[in-house]
Amino acid sequence: MDYNKMTFISMPMGRIRITVSGIVQGVGFRPFIYRCAKESGLAGFIKNTAGNVLIEVQGSGDRLDDFVKSMLTKHPPLVIIRDFKAHEIPIAEDTDFVIVHSVSSCQKEPLVPPDFSICDDCLMELFDSSDRRYRYPFINCTNCGPRFTIIKGLPYDRPRTSMASFEMCHECLQEYKNPLDRRFHAEPNACPVCGPNVFWANNNNGDGSIVAEGDDAFRLCEDAIRSGQIAAVKGIGGFHLMAGASNDNAIRLLRERKARHERPFAVIFPADKHVPECLYRGKDMLSHLRGEAFIDTEEEKAILSKERPIVVLRRKTDSKLSKLISPGIDTVGAFLPYSPLHCLLLEDLKMPLIATSANFSDSPIIKDNQEAIDKLNGIADGFLLHNRDIVRRCDDSVIAVSKRKTIFIRRSRGYTPHVFKLPYKLNEPVLAVGGNQKVTIALGWEDKAVMSQHLGDLTTEEGIQAFEQAVQDLTDFYNIKPLRIACDMHPDYLSTKWTASRENVQVVQVQHHHAHIAACMLDNNLTDKVLGISWDGSGYGSDGAIWGGEFLIADYKGFERFCTFRKFRLLGGEQAVKEPRRVLLSILYEIYGEDILRSQKPEARSLPPNVSIGGQKICHDLRVLFTEEELTLFLQMLKTGFNSPFTTSAGRIFDAVASLLGICHKASYEGQGAMALEDRAG
Repeated sequence: MDYNKMTFISMPMGRIRITVSGIVQGVGFRPFIYRCAKESGLAGFIKNTAGNVLIEVQGSGDRLDDFVKSMLTKHPPLVIIRDFKAHEIPIAEDTDFVIVHSVSSCQKEPLVPPDFSICDDCLMELFDSSDRRYRYPFINCTNCGPRFTIIKGLPYDRPRTSMASFEMCHECLQEYKNPLDRRFHAEPNACPVCGPNVFWANNNNGDGSIVAEGDDAFRLCEDAIRSGQIAAVKGIGGFHLMAGASNDNAIRLLRERKARHERPFAVIFPADKHVPECLYRGKDMLSHLRGEAFIDTEEEKAILSKERPIVVLRRKTDSKLSKLISPGIDTVGAFLPYSPLHCLLLEDLKMPLIATSANFSDSPIIKDNQEAIDKLNGIADGFLLHNRDIVRRCDDSVIAVSKRKTIFIRRSRGYTPHVFKLPYKLNEPVLAVGGNQKVTIALGWEDKAVMSQHLGDLTTEEGIQAFEQAVQDLTDFYNIKPLRIACDMHPDYLSTKWTASRENVQVVQVQHHHAHIAACMLDNNLTDKVLGISWDGSGYGSDGAIWGGEFLIADYKGFERFCTFRKFRLLGGEQAVKEPRRVLLSILYEIYGEDILRSQKPEARSLPPNVSIGGQKICHDLRVLFTEEELTLFLQMLKTGFNSPFTTSAGRIFDAVASLLGICHKASYEGQGAMALEDRAG
């Protein structure tokens, strides 16, 4: 039905039943509808069902008309209406409008709300010394706060969240019951009297013994950070490891303890808006950040959004941030505090902090108190804990802005679960399980699909457990049992092996680069055949080879490999991914063959000996990069193909260029060569 043309004005008196689906639970939609109905003098009710919101209203046609228009145009900011159906039904004997308690149903097709950053109203109360929630780190309302990470089941009501064990005090309960209150049916509603609390646990003896709570816990955490120590801080979707962002010694210590030698860290910045008066003075809440990094209008819009992602920004040359945050790269992943706990910490410290996910390489982010104490006792000097359980882990989202367009590097907190419409209708439900690294999954049925949060790599037992929990969550939330599972063609991917172990499902293997192109088609609403360009590190080809620089003529159903890069060998297999110098040697061998060493003589060079590109001097002599023993061995491997499979990987070509320019010969993390090359290119 066309919302704009919808009208009931011709009805002298009538009753309509409205079904609304989308993100309409836990985001203030019911109290909003209640107020609209009361203001319009309408009778009826509203209730959450397991899949949507059901509304019945009756009154004169003109009032019904006004009600529907208000509902569609003036709803709260977190509400997203995906579908809306209305039809006339017989008049009932209602004399008032009420909110009916939610009911369970086996027909589940809801949209689970994401977690959102603290709203301005709650921020004001957080720093208002006269407010009863002054400095309460779990303040929230229907317009903000955790959702996805605390929900245990649907419909979204307090007993089905991790707040179930916290019984509301009289004042909180009055707010919760009052349809005119901002906290009406705010399921995580709480205050210092009845809600969760924070605790500081020392790591002096490695046992994580709790020594303080409340404001004292914040004080000890802040003292630790100021003194150069590392704090593990529990947030909304998991723990962060935090340290002063200008403290070289603290960052060096964190890198040593976490064995994360060069991979960039994200930085969380204080926001001036945390001081209530700033809301009225119009003071720039990004002044701290602007002193350290360049930020344009689109980047500013993203970093201030309700989702509060990490945004990759160009660092200023006079930045006071430690160079150890992102060695060799002039960018910084910046974000603002999004939970009241973070707001308090940053407002007290008034300095930017390293905020990196608390996990070990290839493992998912840690979310539980005891797990953090057990696993991080060799990294963190103390723990800022709280007793509101995180039901499911959810990493920070990461984006970059290019030519005014947002590019998702990692879609997670604030943006997931993400529901999107498909350009076709599925014959039966499908579960798509992704690849082996940086995994997300998706569940599709009818003409829609829902995407999970970022799950990380499937190379550890913890990673597999997080993956299986995400599968369980999606299928439970939507009560959908997939009859098909789509997976990668790579036989050694754990997601492929997991799929093969499922019973009573049809397995569909999808070529890696075709999947990339199909995803881009969906992102850009394309339905016709395209010439798709898919460049990455590697993907299993339909011929069993390692692809990675592909030009495919494709649609959603299939593809034809139109062309690709000239193949070259991965010298030492996976080791070549870690050493761009090996890829450079392999490509030079592909060009020069066994004359490669002779081409190193000055008279045989095709370029002058001191040539540079963009101020970067080219490395001409392979003997600078390899020992004589290495060159002898590697050239023999290239000649025989021993442990050196062919590839067409564009990602490795970028690595080779990074080595050629002397930017990166050995990588300590995935993509380091390409990232450094991109940074030099500006």
